[in-house]
Amino acid sequence: MAQAEIKVLFTRGISEEEIRFARTNGIEATVRSFTRSVTLASEGRARDRLSSNTDGFIFTSAKAISVIAEVLPAEEIEGFLDAKTVFAVGDETAKKIQQCKANPIVPNEQSASGLVKEILNRPKIQHLTYFCSKIRRPGLVQALRSNGLAIVEEVVYD
Repeated sequence: MAQAEIKVLFTRGISEEEIRFARTNGIEATVRSFTRSVTLASEGRARDRLSSNTDGFIFTSAKAISVIAEVLPAEEIEGFLDAKTVFAVGDETAKKIQQCKANPIVPNEQSASGLVKEILNRPKIQHLTYFCSKIRRPGLVQALRSNGLAIVEEVVYD
């Protein structure tokens, strides 16, 4: 009987060393990016959204902040983020935001529902900009809107 072929697809980069290790153990490791920046993340568009009249920003993925960092200088991003309340879901996203010299609020419950609770505990937050993917679950936005908050969804990557 033929041995089963093992293939693993990674959607984030892995090192050449890890790929070689996999191959020596009979595993074919393929790396393919399933996300890409879209033209909405242009310098002007990012600057407009970051300087908009909003109480805060939401980032649910490190990719969203990375896309903005690709089109604007770090000092400019730092200035925008420092002037607003920044929310992040997850440690990786928070680390990426911290690289821009901002201190995001990360809910204890690192999920959309945890983020909604965190935002609703801050009554001064009424208008938010959510930097997101074209493909996302609607729960976060629906929950915030159903609680009377205004939210602009800014798609920055596919």
